[in-house]
Amino acid sequence: SHNMRTPLNAVLGFSQLLGLSTDPGLNDSHKQKLDIIHKAGKQLLSLVDQALQLAQLEHHAEPCESRRVDLLPMLTDAVDMLKDRASAQHLNLIMEAAPCAAWAEPQRVREVVMNLLSNAIKFTQYGGVKLHLSVAQDQLVFDVSDSGSGLTELERSRLFQPFEQFHTHLPNLRGGTGLGLAISKRLAEWMGGNIELLYSSHDGSAFRFHIPLRQRRLPHWHLLKSVHAWGL
Repeated sequence: SHNMRTPLNAVLGFSQLLGLSTDPGLNDSHKQKLDIIHKAGKQLLSLVDQALQLAQLEHHAEPCESRRVDLLPMLTDAVDMLKDRASAQHLNLIMEAAPCAAWAEPQRVREVVMNLLSNAIKFTQYGGVKLHLSVAQDQLVFDVSDSGSGLTELERSRLFQPFEQFHTHLPNLRGGTGLGLAISKRLAEWMGGNIELLYSSHDGSAFRFHIPLRQRRLPHWHLLKSVHAWGL
């Protein structure tokens, strides 16, 4: 990790410094090229980070440290971070959740949910994306559904494999590392749960992420359904 990060940090650091320079020898064209170098360096660093995280998860090198967390505020913050992206694509982004306290690893739960939502937004051209939280059979269940074009049979068979990318025939959807779902799957398993594809058709797709409920939920009379919508 150190050997890979050191040269990348040098590329990122010096490209940023040059981009901020007031040297008259650097014109706008030069600065645009420096910006491309900086963005490419950040993309490569992200790939390195994801590859290392995947390796750690496969070798069980990360400890799981659960703590009591109120899920509704955490999920609201996660959705808030994506609402501008959804609005820019003229999509509705909806969250349905009830106040629920549970023992979980909040950073990892948030990471998985945000990855599923990001993918749903990325592959949805019209309509919307919905996150639904429920408790069933001592499990916390996070369902993420969209109104996208769905996955082919071949894509479904390779869904959670590392470095697999989907909808590559669409120019505006190229890019990414193909590691997001693979990491999310392993994170879910690391927390004692799983991720599965519930369905996928030309009308959309739905993923289910579930982990064990290690703390009883609030009494039914304290559960007030909360629905938040962003976008159109």
